[in-house]
Amino acid sequence: MTQSPPIPFQFALAWILSAEGGLVSHASDKGGTTNYGISISYLRNLPLALGDLNHDGTIDAKDIRELTLEQAATIYARDFWAPAKCDSLPLYAAVCHFDGCVLMGQPNAVRTLQRAVGTEADGIIGPRTLAAAAALGFDEFLARYMSRRTRYLADIVDRDPTQAVFELGWYARLTRLTVAVVRATR
Repeated sequence: MTQSPPIPFQFALAWILSAEGGLVSHASDKGGTTNYGISISYLRNLPLALGDLNHDGTIDAKDIRELTLEQAATIYARDFWAPAKCDSLPLYAAVCHFDGCVLMGQPNAVRTLQRAVGTEADGIIGPRTLAAAAALGFDEFLARYMSRRTRYLADIVDRDPTQAVFELGWYARLTRLTVAVVRATR
């Protein structure tokens, strides 16, 4: 019996949830308390109607602690997957780019993607970037994109040594992501 191919967003969401885990509050995490990979700092940048998940009139750590899996999935689809145009990328590129948007923030992930595929790094993912990503093919895309992401993460630590506590975990995440994408698409 052959396994049917994964539905891109569902596969990417499952990956993110496995990579991010549940409720985390690490003193060095600039995003603050995080659940399912959604941080309090992210929620606070949303309009009150979107960030106040428990509808108590404030966006606070309680919203993160009470975040449901369904709410996290909605946020990821609405705020990460769709704006990053992941549906317009091949599965391997979509999952890698989605993970980049979650870990690095969408503007940084888009510029990293553009640099990897050789288009102008203007932060706007348009037809040229999408076409260039698809044209690279699986092996070349993974090599270029993952090396750019590794460089980006190393630069974070160079600029702010307090983030070194996360460095090995970030690199391990990139390795696990590469393995997951290879297994899903080969």
